[in-house]
This record gives sequence, C-alpha cells and structure tokens, in this order.
Amino acid sequence: MILKASERAYGQNLARHLLNVEDNEHVELVELRGFISDDLAEAFKEAEALCRGTKRTSKYLFSLSLNPPEDANATLEDFEGAAQRIEEKLGLSGQPRALVLHDKNGRLHAHVVWSKIDAETMTAKQLPHFKRKLMDIAHDLYLEHGWQLPSGLEAHGKARAENYELAEAQQSKRAKCDPEELKRLFQNCWEVSDDLTSFRAALREQGFGLARGDRRGFVAVDTSDEIYSLSRWCGVKARELKARLGKPDELPDIDTVRAVLISEGEAEKQRALEERAEALKSRIKPMLVARKEMIAQHRAARRALSSQQTSRATEEARQRSSRFARGLGLIWEFVSGKRAKLRKENALHLAECQARDRREREILGARQRKERRELELQIRARLNKLRELEREPDMARSHSLIKDMSGPRLQ
Repeated sequence: MILKASERAYGQNLARHLLNVEDNEHVELVELRGFISDDLAEAFKEAEALCRGTKRTSKYLFSLSLNPPEDANATLEDFEGAAQRIEEKLGLSGQPRALVLHDKNGRLHAHVVWSKIDAETMTAKQLPHFKRKLMDIAHDLYLEHGWQLPSGLEAHGKARAENYELAEAQQSKRAKCDPEELKRLFQNCWEVSDDLTSFRAALREQGFGLARGDRRGFVAVDTSDEIYSLSRWCGVKARELKARLGKPDELPDIDTVRAVLISEGEAEKQRALEERAEALKSRIKPMLVARKEMIAQHRAARRALSSQQTSRATEEARQRSSRFARGLGLIWEFVSGKRAKLRKENALHLAECQARDRREREILGARQRKERRELELQIRARLNKLRELEREPDMARSHSLIKDMSGPRLQ
C-alpha cells in the first residue's frame, strides 16, 4: 500500500473530506475507537478540545491514507492489520482513532486518523521520522501481499519525484489539474532550463508566468487565482532557485504577470481547451450516463443490504435475550451458573453474526468494484481513442480538463 500521512489541525475540514460522497462513490465509517461521540466531526472536536489543554502543538490529528495497487483486492482486514502495525511502529497504540473506507472508480482505499493528544499526560505524541517509518512498512506490505513494487519503493528509500503532499493535492484540485502531471510539468521546465530566461520561457510555453511572490520568493501564476510555489512544485530548495534564477526582487509582481498572461490570450486558450473537452464529453456521454446509473444502483444495493442486516440483527438480539429466564427463574439461573454460560454463548453467537454480516458486505463490495473497474477500463479506452483522434496535446493542463470523465484520482 502507498502510505501518505500528515500531522494536521482543522478536524472539521478533515471530517467533511472523509465523509464526502461527491468525490467518493461509497463512504463507510468503519470504526471510531476511544472517542465519546459516534459522529466523526464531533469526535475530532473532542481531540481539538484536548489539544487546547496542551501548549506545544496545534496539530492534534495524524491523518493517514492507505492506497493499495489498482488491481489489488484489499479487504477491511488488510487495512485494519496495516493500521495496527503502523500505530505500534509510530507509538500511537491506544490513541483514539477513526477508520473510513472509500470506494472510488472500482478501487477500495482507507483513511485512518489518530488523535495525537494523550489524555492522561495532556501532551501530544511525538512522531519523529514518521515518513521514513511509513516507507519501511509500505515496502513490507507490498512484499507480503505479493504486489508489484511501485518505482518509489523498488529502490527502498528513494522517493518518486512526482510524489505530492496534501497541500499540493488540494491546490491541484482547485486548479482542476492532476497533481502528478502538474508536478511533472514544473519539474520538466526546471530540468530543461539553465537560467532565468530559459526557465521563464519554459513556463510560458505551458501557460504560466514567473513572478515575485509576496512571501515565497519565486512563484508561478496563471490566469486563475492560484499561486504555485516553485520550490514546492519543482522539488528544489530556495537556495537552488536563487543560484540559477538570481534574486526574485528583479521580477514583476503577481498581479502584473497575471495581467500580461490575460492580455496575451491565455484565458482564451484555456476556454478553447475547455470547449474541446466538452466536445469530447458529448461523444462519450452514453458511457458517462452508464457510470452514473451503475453508481446509483450500487449505492441502492448497499443500502438494501444494510437495512436487511439491521432488521436481522434486531431479531437475533431479541432471540438471544429470550434465552434468559424471567421472574424467580432468574435467581436460580444466576446461582446455578447457567446465566454466565448463556452470556458466553450469546457473545459467541453475536461475534459470529457480526463476522457473517461483514463477509456479506465485503462480498457485495468486491463484486461491485469488479463491475466498476470493468466499466472504467472501457471508459478510459474510449477516452484514449478520442484523444488520439483529437490529437490532444500531452500536457497536464489539457488532460486535467477531461479528468471528470476518467474519474477522480485517489487522495
């Protein structure tokens, strides 16, 4: 599994993201451990309230995403096992945590969020070198499951240049761009240039302008409101930027560069790309309708199964309760030890029923994900053929315009 994690605050924003059914076809809150509330947003409020009693941190949550390979059939047990291993490795054992499953484009992935605040000591758990430790665990998980190692793990400890953090993913989403392709675009511009003039020209070919940022030094801008930190997107340090480009003070400010881009017709070029994307969308509309209908059918099937299991669980609970004696017979049942025996039998029966329900949900989910993957492959094949016919440029910004047709990327 690819493991991406960050220490963070703003638990309410995270709760909305994790429960977002617009970007995810199916969302399931599997576990809330160690919290008083059974509501995700309220649980994160509890962690935030504890954080206010500490002095040395404002980031009270540790958020982790677990993404198995595209062709892997990972189960809830796999995610739970990975989460258990991770919390033991990082020193988070016993901390309150939430586990959320997301189904997207026929792929199952998970998010686990721990509270970093130790309620007994009112201090935040320290997580030194957590990225390196997660890399170790990810490497082991790939080998144990027999999955093909991604390029970033083949040479263990060597990160892929296109890896991106949460902030980059959020910015690329606002800009309607694929984060990996956008990062590759900036890195290519950096690699093919050797001074300020050539770097500015390389960015300009891709629709960006080079500007002096308010706080970041060198930044790239386009005709939108986004400002791209070049040290972040190019993957280089600020001193490397200065060594090649000189001082940012000599560059125009953000508003000036953006005005030039608009005057030179970048906005019109972007609208033209959007029009071409709409034309492609109209040609693939039947398959997009089929996707929407399939998602609706799958959601309805899951609701029906949940309702059926709830009704059955209620009846089974009633049957277990009816096994106990009433009135005076209760005294004899207690004294003879029969009541304790019945409790053990009922507990075993309850565990068996819960395991059965879990298997039923996993079987349904696996079947639905197989159907979605097959449809998604058809959609992607059709899109690739249309792109060839349209001779769409191989650029991150043009590809991102039809991102909604090929499905959202996992985050």
